[in-house]
Formats: sequence, structure tokens, C-alpha cells
Amino acid sequence: ELRLEGPAVYGPVKARATARLFATRSAPRPKDEATDDALRLRLTRLRRDLCLRTRAQLDDWLIRNHLDNQSLAALIRDQVRLETSLSEAVLQLDQRLLDELRLAGSYEHYFEKARNKLEMLSAPAAQKTKSSLRLPETISLRMWYFEQRIFYPYPDNLTEFISELGFSTLVAFDESLRSEWLYATMQGNIALS
Repeated sequence: ELRLEGPAVYGPVKARATARLFATRSAPRPKDEATDDALRLRLTRLRRDLCLRTRAQLDDWLIRNHLDNQSLAALIRDQVRLETSLSEAVLQLDQRLLDELRLAGSYEHYFEKARNKLEMLSAPAAQKTKSSLRLPETISLRMWYFEQRIFYPYPDNLTEFISELGFSTLVAFDESLRSEWLYATMQGNIALS
């Protein structure tokens, strides 16, 4: 439920939970050195994200950010290590996310919504309603989510976006959207055309 709220809601909770996770680790384990492929891929992503298409644009950015090639390499290496550490900590992160929701006083809200959704969508009467509804195509469902549910622009890289929200695959994301759409529709929160 929290992930479906989108990056504006999920992001800050994830950041606090990540800090909690790393602060409560008993002993950090040494990380393997990042591979050249991982470093190249991360640099490519950085250049794409910052629209640094040419070497001249990259060099200009380095100058404006007071970096040289060596400090850029260190920055990229650290970012790869951080991203690797975060991906390894995903399972432990879920418990910390719940802890953050408890501390913020919003755990009960998300738990009740999840329980209500599960009960509503699995009730025998709901099966008839679900079968009579025409579920939107996947792309329409995604557009509904971004345009009407979280009011967020459709991302250039959907896989990266859903990964940031903690979804393991596009299939898992789309299943969550189907459930959310059905739940909202059955509650009368979506006008059927």
C-alpha cells in the first residue's frame, strides 16, 4: 500500500528506513570491489540522468562540479557500492519500513487498507463484480495510476521507477495496480464509462 502511494510518500519513508537499517547493522561487511561493467553502467546512467550526451558536456559538468576524472571515478565507485548495498538490504528493509510507519503513526492506516482490500477482493460477492468489470489494458492501467492515482509524470524508465518503489518486477507492479483499480472501482472511487 505504501509503495502504491508513489515516490513522494514512499521515498522519505524508504530513506528513513534505510538509515535505520544501516544504523542498526551489527557489523558492516566489506564490499567486493565494483566491476568495470558496473562502473561503466552507472556512469552511463549518470550521463543520461544529467543529459551529458557528449564528452564535452561531461567535461563541462566536471569543471562546474569541481571534479576531475579521478574524483568522478571515486564518486561513481561509491555510488555503485551504495546501490549494491541497498539492493542486498531489500529484505531487511521491509521490516524497517514497517517500523518507520509505526513511528509515524500511519502503520494502522496502511494495514487496514490492505486488510480491507484483501477482504473485499476475495469475498464471494466480489468475484461476480470483478468478472463483470472490464479491466483496463495494462498500459491504460499504468496511465490511470500515474495520471489519476499519484499525479506523477509517466517515467522514462518504468523498470527503474518501480524498482525504486520496491517492486521486484513489472508483473508484480501491474498486479498491484490491478488490485488497486478493482478496489477503488468497487468502492465507487472510479467512475465507470
